[in-house]
Amino acid sequence: MRIKPTHGVIVAVAVLIGVGLFFIPDRMADDDELREQVVETLRAIVDVDTGKIEVSVEDGVVTLSGPVSEHEARRIVIEEVKKIDGVEQVIDEIVVDVPSYQNDEASPDATQ
Repeated sequence: MRIKPTHGVIVAVAVLIGVGLFFIPDRMADDDELREQVVETLRAIVDVDTGKIEVSVEDGVVTLSGPVSEHEARRIVIEEVKKIDGVEQVIDEIVVDVPSYQNDEASPDATQ
């Protein structure tokens, strides 16, 4: 019995789809584990309030979003997350939420 070329292609595609479906849950588990590692790392940074930072992970790419109080805190968070094994890239969507009086030339305490 001889297999027609179209049947061979169909079998090959079915095998690739099956292999792909096999690895998708595994990759999702890896992303979930990586997200947990990132969250634990953020909790361990004592000098920075990381409670409002949101973390998402897809294929090893970590997206960080939410507010921090100063630029140094943002830098520390990003650098610590980059050190985690399995992090391929960090997308920084963190916003430095500086109180408005710090943006003005005179703070409320400077009034006479």
